[in-house]
Amino acid sequence: MASPLNVAQALINNLSAASVLGACTIGKDYSVLERNEISGVVGWSKLVSIANTFGGGRQRIWTHSLQIYIKDNTNASVMMDSNLTVIPKVLSSLETDLTLQNTVDEIRQIRANRRPGEAMEIAEMNYLTIEIEIDTLEF
Repeated sequence: MASPLNVAQALINNLSAASVLGACTIGKDYSVLERNEISGVVGWSKLVSIANTFGGGRQRIWTHSLQIYIKDNTNASVMMDSNLTVIPKVLSSLETDLTLQNTVDEIRQIRANRRPGEAMEIAEMNYLTIEIEIDTLEF
């Protein structure tokens, strides 16, 4: 079983190497929000362990989360353009390495969710947020 920390680091490496969010904009904590217009924070949100019906053993499905924050720079058009371009870049990048540097057997599913019109205030700054969930499979 891969450590969730190793998987989180593989996600960070994947998205950083592809410059999906630019340089130094993705991490495991929220300090990245202070430095960048678009940032990503990696963690995990769910684990399901399922018994295999053939051959015994267990199958684990982890749901890792990636939260994308787009800083409100008072230009709604630029902010929405960022929103529409970030998701395809993230998906394309993750689809280039479906084992996340061999930390998982495979990426099973990638989902993105954003609630239109909803923003979040952090440290007196407004952010448009996008939640991405990555289901990974381990045997």
